[in-house]
Amino acid sequence: IQNAYDSITAWEAALDSTTLYASGDDAVGELYDDGGDFEENIILDGGGTVGLGSVKLTPASGAMHDGTFDAGVKIISSTANGFDIATGYATVINGIVFTNTYASSGFPYGIRYGTLNDDLVISQNIVAKLSTSTNSGRLAYGVAYAGSAASKSDVDIVNNIIYRIGTEGGTSPLGGTAIKAAVLGDAAGAVIANNTIYNVAGTSPGLDADYGTIKNNIS
Repeated sequence: IQNAYDSITAWEAALDSTTLYASGDDAVGELYDDGGDFEENIILDGGGTVGLGSVKLTPASGAMHDGTFDAGVKIISSTANGFDIATGYATVINGIVFTNTYASSGFPYGIRYGTLNDDLVISQNIVAKLSTSTNSGRLAYGVAYAGSAASKSDVDIVNNIIYRIGTEGGTSPLGGTAIKAAVLGDAAGAVIANNTIYNVAGTSPGLDADYGTIKNNIS
């Protein structure tokens, strides 16, 4: 993205461009790590006006992390609670390092999806070193859902590395939760699998999932 746009925000805003896309198109944002980290606050919700078929956000060839925090493409939420996904079409978030340095009274998170999301894949990311909420009653979340995730048929959170959640400053004694996922209703189809989770602070570390298939996670 840094080779064609100044920011992920600018790329996301262009998802509704009828000059670039048509109904049913598949948009791919490839992130390059040659211009420094992406320190911006992102809500991925464009493309609905055009009617995109899918969106994928992933590192360009050779720019993916090597399993360590300081390698590859990194998105830093510094003035908001985290990276939000609010798309109504197939979405893949893959191979990115997410962190949050914003200390607020809200719920800090690395990645959050919402009620519109169906056919969502969050895979091969590193989510780490999240600030703790300054509100003593609120957790930090590595990957989380917002609101009711009713009747979601396909949400896959797989092959991620999630650690140091709710350990980076703040005052909350509750600390953090690595993955909070809910897929409600008859179409419960969440898969939380093959994630590596460690050093999650507080009273509810690990997984907090209401429905779905949970398997082969290391915690």
